[in-house]
Amino acid sequence: MKKTIFLLAGIVYSFLCAGQGISLNNTANISPSKNFQKLSKEQASSFMIRKFKNDKIASTLMINPDHTYLVDSVLVTLFYGGKLVKDNYLSETKKGFDELYRKHTSYISTLETINNNKALVISYQFNNIGYIDFYCCNNDNTKEVNGGLQFDIADKDKATVVLDDLLKNIKFNN
Repeated sequence: MKKTIFLLAGIVYSFLCAGQGISLNNTANISPSKNFQKLSKEQASSFMIRKFKNDKIASTLMINPDHTYLVDSVLVTLFYGGKLVKDNYLSETKKGFDELYRKHTSYISTLETINNNKALVISYQFNNIGYIDFYCCNNDNTKEVNGGLQFDIADKDKATVVLDDLLKNIKFNN
């Protein structure tokens, strides 16, 4: 009887873990391997005040109340859209950010292709807070998922793992 209970509990737990997907309306689904804890706007604001000591830059960044998450001490906010963008949208966006942050020594930007999706990833830091923003388009440029990660600079490796997990698991809907 105990074995049966443990077996059932294990099955239920595995279904709960496997079902942990993020649905972004009709645009995309993300099935991250890590546990993303969904936060309300108030919870996200409280976390930012506690974690980032009420930093003005961190507190002014936009929070999407429908898609803000916490994973491994990294605050993740997601946005999505379904309008056609130009083929050079990501490269032109990169040029704009490169110009904007040209004097900022911690700024890095890269264009990548991951699972047939195109992505622009930019990272920078201010006041010991790290920021990673990404812009990801499907192959025919009709849908996009954008996001921002905020983290204590000491958690940069964790943030990189979270970002990689997100980008590898974005599945755009047809």
